[in-house]
Amino acid sequence: MRIMDKFIKHLWWIGTFISIALIIILRFTDWRPIVCEPEVADGGNFTLESLSFSYLAAAIFYILNEYIPQRRKNEVYADHIKRQIISIKEYIRQIVASIEPFKMDENKYTLQTFAKTFADKDLKTKLMDGQTDLESYINKRRELVETLCDQLLSSYGNVMSYKEINYINTILKSDFVQNRLEPIDFNVPKQYISSYPNNQRTIGNSIFKLYELGKDIKYEQNE
Repeated sequence: MRIMDKFIKHLWWIGTFISIALIIILRFTDWRPIVCEPEVADGGNFTLESLSFSYLAAAIFYILNEYIPQRRKNEVYADHIKRQIISIKEYIRQIVASIEPFKMDENKYTLQTFAKTFADKDLKTKLMDGQTDLESYINKRRELVETLCDQLLSSYGNVMSYKEINYINTILKSDFVQNRLEPIDFNVPKQYISSYPNNQRTIGNSIFKLYELGKDIKYEQNE
């Protein structure tokens, strides 16, 4: 649909330039596009000139009442989309940083090392506030991420870039969003932990993939 819209828009601009060219030729030069019997040629060239003026008038009306206002709206939409995606990336970064809050380094982890670190972490551990545990912290940000992604796709999907849509869609289809976190219960004796169902490593793997994917979404500072 976006490709077809661009194709139609290009055709519209081409038609506008052709109309302007025909008006200039017919009004200010002796050259005539239609050359045949004088009676037929005069009528044909007059009709061509009238159609060109009509098309140009419609083009001016469209530019003033549709094109310029829509461009301004799209600029506002783009700025909003940018802010929301930056927020989504930040929530995911916060989750990654929360696993080892005092050892965070952007290049510290690989997918394998983060998944292992995440799987080995007791998510019932309290954060520095002493009230919230890691599991609740992660789930809260998961909900925020899912809500923002749903809002973006439903409200602004038609003005988002392919890279933005792909990023948001990948998040919504990920294990992180699709599956509720079921952490390991570290109160269970170690020899029995592996027999208890959990998806902690899978979720950790998914979180880090999204964290890495978010690095491909970059915005200029002046945008």
